[in-house]
Amino acid sequence: MTIIYVILLFLLMITPHELGHMVVGKLLGFKVNEFAVGMGPRLCSKQGKKTLYSLRALPLGGFCAFEGEDTGSKDPGAFNNRPIWARILVLLAGSAMNIVTAFVIILLVVGISGVRSNIVADVTSDSAAMRAGIQKGDRIVEINNTKTSGWDEVLKSIEKSGEEMKLKLQRDGKEINVTAHVSTSGEGPKLGITSALERSPGKTFTEGIKTTWNMTKSIGHGFYMLVSGKVSLSNVGGPVAMIGMVDSSSKMGFTYVALLIALISINLAILNLLPIPGLDGGRIVILIIKWLTGGRLTEKAEGYINIGGTILLIGLIILVTFKDVYMLFK
Repeated sequence: MTIIYVILLFLLMITPHELGHMVVGKLLGFKVNEFAVGMGPRLCSKQGKKTLYSLRALPLGGFCAFEGEDTGSKDPGAFNNRPIWARILVLLAGSAMNIVTAFVIILLVVGISGVRSNIVADVTSDSAAMRAGIQKGDRIVEINNTKTSGWDEVLKSIEKSGEEMKLKLQRDGKEINVTAHVSTSGEGPKLGITSALERSPGKTFTEGIKTTWNMTKSIGHGFYMLVSGKVSLSNVGGPVAMIGMVDSSSKMGFTYVALLIALISINLAILNLLPIPGLDGGRIVILIIKWLTGGRLTEKAEGYINIGGTILLIGLIILVTFKDVYMLFK
Protein backbone atom coordinates (compact mmCIF):
# COMPACT_ATOMS: atom_id res chain seq x y z
CA MET A 1 0.00 0.00 0.00
CA THR A 2 2.91 2.34 0.76
CA ILE A 3 4.15 2.01 -2.83
CA ILE A 4 0.73 3.05 -4.15
CA TYR A 5 0.73 6.07 -1.84
CA VAL A 6 4.27 7.02 -2.94
CA ILE A 7 3.24 6.86 -6.62
CA LEU A 8 0.16 8.95 -5.81
CA LEU A 9 2.39 11.41 -3.98
CA PHE A 10 4.73 11.90 -6.96
CA LEU A 11 1.85 12.23 -9.40
CA LEU A 12 0.03 14.77 -7.22
CA MET A 13 3.25 16.71 -6.66
CA ILE A 14 4.56 16.96 -10.21
CA THR A 15 1.61 16.54 -12.58
CA PRO A 16 -0.46 19.49 -11.25
CA HIS A 17 2.71 21.60 -11.19
CA GLU A 18 3.39 20.93 -14.87
CA LEU A 19 -0.32 21.27 -15.67
CA GLY A 20 -0.23 24.77 -14.20
CA HIS A 21 2.66 25.68 -16.50
CA MET A 22 0.84 24.30 -19.53
CA VAL A 23 -2.60 25.83 -18.90
CA VAL A 24 -1.28 29.34 -18.28
CA GLY A 25 1.20 28.95 -21.15
CA LYS A 26 -1.53 28.02 -23.61
CA LEU A 27 -3.74 30.88 -22.37
CA LEU A 28 -0.86 33.30 -23.03
CA GLY A 29 -0.02 31.96 -26.50
CA PHE A 30 2.96 29.73 -25.71
CA LYS A 31 3.62 26.70 -27.90
CA VAL A 32 3.63 23.49 -25.85
CA ASN A 33 5.25 20.60 -27.70
CA GLU A 34 4.41 17.86 -25.20
CA PHE A 35 2.65 17.33 -21.88
CA ALA A 36 3.54 14.04 -20.21
CA VAL A 37 2.28 12.22 -17.15
CA GLY A 38 5.11 10.04 -15.87
CA MET A 39 8.68 9.72 -17.08
CA GLY A 40 10.65 7.29 -19.24
CA PRO A 41 9.38 5.46 -22.36
CA ARG A 42 5.97 6.37 -23.76
CA LEU A 43 3.20 3.88 -23.11
CA CYS A 44 0.64 5.73 -25.18
CA SER A 45 0.16 9.18 -26.66
CA LYS A 46 -2.33 11.33 -28.50
CA GLN A 47 -1.45 14.22 -30.76
CA GLY A 48 -3.60 17.24 -30.07
CA LYS A 49 -3.97 20.26 -32.30
CA LYS A 50 -0.62 21.67 -31.17
CA THR A 51 0.49 19.47 -28.27
CA LEU A 52 1.40 15.80 -27.87
CA TYR A 53 -0.19 14.32 -24.73
CA SER A 54 1.57 11.20 -23.45
CA LEU A 55 1.49 8.65 -20.66
CA ARG A 56 4.92 7.31 -19.73
CA ALA A 57 6.11 4.14 -18.03
CA LEU A 58 7.50 5.52 -14.77
CA PRO A 59 4.74 7.11 -12.63
CA LEU A 60 7.21 9.45 -10.95
CA GLY A 61 6.10 12.89 -12.10
CA GLY A 62 5.79 14.35 -15.57
CA PHE A 63 6.84 17.34 -17.65
CA CYS A 64 5.62 20.15 -19.87
CA ALA A 65 7.92 20.81 -22.86
CA PHE A 66 7.67 24.35 -24.23
CA GLU A 67 9.04 25.23 -27.66
CA GLY A 68 12.27 27.21 -27.20
CA GLU A 69 12.43 26.71 -23.45
CA ASP A 70 16.03 25.50 -23.27
CA THR A 71 17.18 26.23 -26.84
CA GLY A 72 16.53 29.19 -29.11
CA SER A 73 13.60 29.06 -31.51
CA LYS A 74 12.22 31.45 -34.11
CA ASP A 75 8.63 30.31 -33.55
CA PRO A 76 6.57 33.29 -32.28
CA GLY A 77 4.99 30.99 -29.68
CA ALA A 78 8.36 29.78 -28.40
CA PHE A 79 9.16 30.36 -24.73
CA ASN A 80 12.18 32.51 -25.57
CA ASN A 81 10.10 34.79 -27.82
CA ARG A 82 7.22 35.51 -25.46
CA PRO A 83 7.16 38.67 -23.31
CA ILE A 84 9.12 38.46 -20.06
CA TRP A 85 6.02 39.17 -17.95
CA ALA A 86 4.23 36.25 -19.65
CA ARG A 87 7.16 33.91 -19.02
CA ILE A 88 7.18 34.90 -15.33
CA LEU A 89 3.46 34.14 -15.04
CA VAL A 90 3.98 30.72 -16.63
CA LEU A 91 6.79 29.95 -14.17
CA LEU A 92 4.69 31.08 -11.20
CA ALA A 93 1.74 28.97 -12.36
CA GLY A 94 3.42 25.68 -11.41
CA SER A 95 3.77 26.58 -7.73
CA ALA A 96 0.32 28.18 -7.74
CA MET A 97 -1.15 24.90 -8.97
CA ASN A 98 0.65 23.00 -6.18
CA ILE A 99 -1.00 25.29 -3.63
CA VAL A 100 -4.39 24.78 -5.30
CA THR A 101 -3.85 20.99 -5.26
CA ALA A 102 -3.02 21.08 -1.55
CA PHE A 103 -6.10 23.22 -0.90
CA VAL A 104 -8.37 20.77 -2.75
CA ILE A 105 -6.91 17.80 -0.82
CA ILE A 106 -7.40 19.63 2.48
CA LEU A 107 -10.98 20.53 1.50
CA LEU A 108 -11.73 16.85 0.85
CA VAL A 109 -10.19 15.79 4.17
CA VAL A 110 -12.04 18.48 6.12
CA GLY A 111 -15.28 17.80 4.25
CA ILE A 112 -15.14 14.11 5.14
CA SER A 113 -13.90 14.40 8.73
CA GLY A 114 -15.75 17.60 9.67
CA VAL A 115 -14.69 20.80 11.43
CA ARG A 116 -14.28 21.04 15.19
CA SER A 117 -16.89 23.54 16.31
CA ASN A 118 -17.91 25.58 19.35
CA ILE A 119 -20.67 23.05 20.04
CA VAL A 120 -20.18 20.85 23.11
CA ALA A 121 -19.97 17.15 22.21
CA ASP A 122 -19.43 15.84 25.73
CA VAL A 123 -18.96 17.10 29.27
CA THR A 124 -16.44 15.40 31.57
CA SER A 125 -17.92 14.19 34.85
CA ASP A 126 -17.06 16.23 37.93
CA SER A 127 -15.54 18.99 35.76
CA ALA A 128 -15.86 22.78 35.92
CA ALA A 129 -18.20 22.60 32.92
CA MET A 130 -20.52 20.08 34.59
CA ARG A 131 -20.62 22.05 37.83
CA ALA A 132 -21.50 25.19 35.83
CA GLY A 133 -24.42 23.42 34.15
CA ILE A 134 -22.97 23.19 30.63
CA GLN A 135 -24.69 20.44 28.64
CA LYS A 136 -24.03 18.37 25.55
CA GLY A 137 -25.28 20.26 22.49
CA ASP A 138 -24.68 23.74 23.94
CA ARG A 139 -23.03 26.20 21.57
CA ILE A 140 -20.45 28.40 23.30
CA VAL A 141 -20.82 31.83 21.69
CA GLU A 142 -18.88 33.91 24.19
CA ILE A 143 -16.26 33.44 26.93
CA ASN A 144 -15.40 36.35 29.23
CA ASN A 145 -16.98 38.82 26.76
CA THR A 146 -14.94 37.41 23.85
CA LYS A 147 -17.02 35.97 20.99
CA THR A 148 -16.22 32.43 19.84
CA SER A 149 -17.21 31.13 16.42
CA GLY A 150 -15.11 27.96 16.39
CA TRP A 151 -13.14 25.54 18.54
CA ASP A 152 -9.86 27.44 18.15
CA GLU A 153 -11.45 30.56 19.64
CA VAL A 154 -12.90 28.50 22.51
CA LEU A 155 -9.45 27.05 23.32
CA LYS A 156 -7.75 30.46 23.16
CA SER A 157 -10.37 32.01 25.45
CA ILE A 158 -10.01 29.15 27.95
CA GLU A 159 -6.21 29.56 27.95
CA LYS A 160 -6.52 33.30 28.64
CA SER A 161 -9.13 32.90 31.38
CA GLY A 162 -8.51 33.05 35.08
CA GLU A 163 -10.20 31.00 37.76
CA GLU A 164 -13.62 32.44 36.89
CA MET A 165 -14.95 31.89 33.40
CA LYS A 166 -18.20 33.55 32.26
CA LEU A 167 -19.78 31.81 29.28
CA LYS A 168 -22.71 32.69 27.05
CA LEU A 169 -24.38 29.58 25.62
CA GLN A 170 -27.02 28.92 23.00
CA ARG A 171 -29.40 26.12 24.00
CA ASP A 172 -32.68 25.29 22.26
CA GLY A 173 -32.81 28.73 20.64
CA LYS A 174 -32.22 30.58 23.91
CA GLU A 175 -29.14 32.32 25.33
CA ILE A 176 -27.95 31.16 28.75
CA ASN A 177 -25.26 32.74 30.90
CA VAL A 178 -23.23 30.49 33.20
CA THR A 179 -20.11 30.90 35.32
CA ALA A 180 -17.49 28.16 35.58
CA HIS A 181 -14.88 28.11 38.33
CA VAL A 182 -11.75 26.39 37.04
CA SER A 183 -8.42 25.45 38.54
CA THR A 184 -5.43 27.28 37.03
CA SER A 185 -2.84 24.94 38.55
CA GLY A 186 -0.91 22.27 36.64
CA GLU A 187 -1.30 22.47 32.86
CA GLY A 188 -3.55 25.54 32.94
CA PRO A 189 -7.31 26.07 33.10
CA LYS A 190 -9.44 23.10 32.05
CA LEU A 191 -13.17 23.43 31.43
CA GLY A 192 -13.84 19.74 30.80
CA ILE A 193 -15.57 19.69 27.41
CA THR A 194 -14.98 18.19 23.97
CA SER A 195 -15.90 19.63 20.59
CA ALA A 196 -18.58 18.37 18.22
CA LEU A 197 -17.79 18.07 14.51
CA GLU A 198 -19.75 20.16 12.00
CA ARG A 199 -20.06 19.59 8.28
CA SER A 200 -21.13 22.48 6.08
CA PRO A 201 -19.75 23.92 2.80
CA GLY A 202 -19.05 27.30 4.37
CA LYS A 203 -17.16 25.96 7.39
CA THR A 204 -15.31 23.42 5.23
CA PHE A 205 -14.16 26.14 2.81
CA THR A 206 -13.09 28.47 5.63
CA GLU A 207 -11.22 25.70 7.45
CA GLY A 208 -9.58 24.65 4.16
CA ILE A 209 -8.26 28.17 3.55
CA LYS A 210 -7.06 28.50 7.14
CA THR A 211 -5.30 25.12 7.17
CA THR A 212 -3.65 25.74 3.77
CA TRP A 213 -2.45 29.17 4.92
CA ASN A 214 -1.09 27.83 8.22
CA MET A 215 0.76 25.02 6.40
CA THR A 216 2.23 27.51 3.91
CA LYS A 217 3.38 29.85 6.70
CA SER A 218 4.93 26.98 8.64
CA ILE A 219 6.84 25.62 5.62
CA GLY A 220 7.93 29.11 4.58
CA HIS A 221 9.29 29.70 8.07
CA GLY A 222 11.13 26.39 7.87
CA PHE A 223 12.84 27.42 4.63
CA TYR A 224 13.76 30.77 6.20
CA MET A 225 15.31 28.99 9.19
CA LEU A 226 17.29 26.75 6.81
CA VAL A 227 18.53 29.58 4.57
CA SER A 228 19.44 31.77 7.57
CA GLY A 229 21.48 28.93 9.05
CA LYS A 230 19.31 28.60 12.16
CA VAL A 231 18.48 25.03 11.12
CA SER A 232 21.12 22.56 9.94
CA LEU A 233 21.01 20.91 6.51
CA SER A 234 21.03 17.60 8.41
CA ASN A 235 17.36 18.26 9.18
CA VAL A 236 16.50 18.20 5.46
CA GLY A 237 14.97 14.97 4.17
CA GLY A 238 15.15 13.58 0.63
CA PRO A 239 13.19 10.93 -1.30
CA VAL A 240 14.08 8.15 1.16
CA ALA A 241 12.88 10.19 4.14
CA MET A 242 9.74 11.08 2.21
CA ILE A 243 8.96 7.41 1.59
CA GLY A 244 9.48 6.78 5.30
CA MET A 245 6.97 9.53 6.16
CA VAL A 246 4.44 8.08 3.71
CA ASP A 247 4.89 4.63 5.29
CA SER A 248 4.34 6.02 8.79
CA SER A 249 1.29 8.02 7.68
CA SER A 250 -0.23 5.03 5.85
CA LYS A 251 -0.33 3.11 9.14
CA MET A 252 -2.48 5.87 10.64
CA GLY A 253 -4.96 5.95 7.75
CA PHE A 254 -5.69 7.63 4.43
CA THR A 255 -6.50 10.99 6.04
CA TYR A 256 -2.94 11.32 7.33
CA VAL A 257 -1.51 10.32 3.93
CA ALA A 258 -3.71 12.92 2.22
CA LEU A 259 -2.58 15.68 4.61
CA LEU A 260 1.06 14.63 4.11
CA ILE A 261 0.61 14.88 0.33
CA ALA A 262 -0.90 18.35 0.77
CA LEU A 263 2.02 19.36 2.99
CA ILE A 264 4.64 18.10 0.53
CA SER A 265 2.80 19.76 -2.37
CA ILE A 266 3.04 23.12 -0.58
CA ASN A 267 6.67 22.34 0.21
CA LEU A 268 7.35 21.80 -3.50
CA ALA A 269 5.58 25.06 -4.36
CA ILE A 270 7.78 27.10 -2.02
CA LEU A 271 10.95 25.19 -2.92
CA ASN A 272 10.40 25.90 -6.62
CA LEU A 273 10.12 29.64 -5.95
CA LEU A 274 13.50 29.87 -4.21
CA PRO A 275 15.90 32.06 -6.26
CA ILE A 276 18.15 29.13 -7.19
CA PRO A 277 19.19 28.60 -10.84
CA GLY A 278 17.40 25.60 -12.30
CA LEU A 279 14.29 26.17 -10.19
CA ASP A 280 11.34 28.32 -11.30
CA GLY A 281 12.35 31.00 -8.78
CA GLY A 282 15.88 31.16 -10.18
CA ARG A 283 14.55 31.43 -13.74
CA ILE A 284 12.25 34.26 -12.65
CA VAL A 285 15.23 36.12 -11.16
CA ILE A 286 17.15 35.68 -14.42
CA LEU A 287 14.19 37.02 -16.42
CA ILE A 288 13.96 40.06 -14.14
CA ILE A 289 17.71 40.68 -14.61
CA LYS A 290 17.25 40.43 -18.39
CA TRP A 291 14.39 42.91 -18.21
CA LEU A 292 16.40 45.36 -16.05
CA THR A 293 19.51 45.11 -18.25
CA GLY A 294 17.63 45.34 -21.53
CA GLY A 295 18.35 41.75 -22.54
CA ARG A 296 22.13 41.86 -22.13
CA LEU A 297 22.07 38.40 -20.59
CA THR A 298 22.03 36.10 -23.62
CA GLU A 299 19.92 32.96 -24.01
CA LYS A 300 23.15 30.94 -24.09
CA ALA A 301 24.35 32.41 -20.79
CA GLU A 302 20.92 31.84 -19.27
CA GLY A 303 21.07 28.20 -20.35
CA TYR A 304 24.48 27.70 -18.75
CA ILE A 305 23.28 29.24 -15.48
CA ASN A 306 20.21 26.98 -15.38
CA ILE A 307 22.24 23.88 -16.24
CA GLY A 308 24.74 24.72 -13.50
CA GLY A 309 21.92 25.19 -11.00
CA THR A 310 20.29 21.92 -12.03
CA ILE A 311 23.58 20.02 -11.57
CA LEU A 312 23.95 21.62 -8.13
CA LEU A 313 20.41 20.59 -7.16
CA ILE A 314 20.93 17.01 -8.37
CA GLY A 315 24.12 16.86 -6.31
CA LEU A 316 22.23 18.13 -3.26
CA ILE A 317 19.48 15.52 -3.75
CA ILE A 318 22.12 12.75 -4.00
CA LEU A 319 23.84 14.05 -0.85
CA VAL A 320 20.58 14.19 1.12
CA THR A 321 19.59 10.73 -0.15
CA PHE A 322 22.89 9.25 1.04
CA LYS A 323 22.33 10.95 4.40
CA ASP A 324 18.84 9.44 4.65
CA VAL A 325 20.14 5.95 3.80
CA TYR A 326 22.94 6.33 6.35
CA MET A 327 20.39 7.29 9.04
CA LEU A 328 18.36 4.16 8.25
CA PHE A 329 21.30 1.88 9.02
CA LYS A 330 22.81 3.94 11.82
